[in-house]
Amino acid sequence: MNLPFKKGEKVVYPAHGVAVIEDIQMRVISGTERRFYMLRILGTEKMTIMIPTENVESVGLRRVIGKDMVEKIYRILRQRKVEVDTQTWNRRSVDYRGDFRGKDQWRWRCYAGSSPYQPAGEAALPQI
Repeated sequence: MNLPFKKGEKVVYPAHGVAVIEDIQMRVISGTERRFYMLRILGTEKMTIMIPTENVESVGLRRVIGKDMVEKIYRILRQRKVEVDTQTWNRRSVDYRGDFRGKDQWRWRCYAGSSPYQPAGEAALPQI
């Protein structure tokens, strides 16, 4: 079976941030044998998450972007052209979660600075 990620690779798990694939294991769950990525979330002591290999797209697991992509994102963010959404907070929240899980890594740039609680400066940017 050809898997999209390999052991030791760093990935982004949208719900928790950057993780390293510690292992790829077979486990029997409810009588069915399935293959799992065993993720260790970086910055935590012992947080491990099991992701079924067939669910990587649905949970939004992706590779960490490279330095060239980070520079491109910073250029876009420095333009400070931010669209403000007038939806209620709970509708925006549902939209945001969908965007962060999806493949459109550019969509989140619209959110940086749109929150009244967003601190200023590059240190306030989302972890990517």
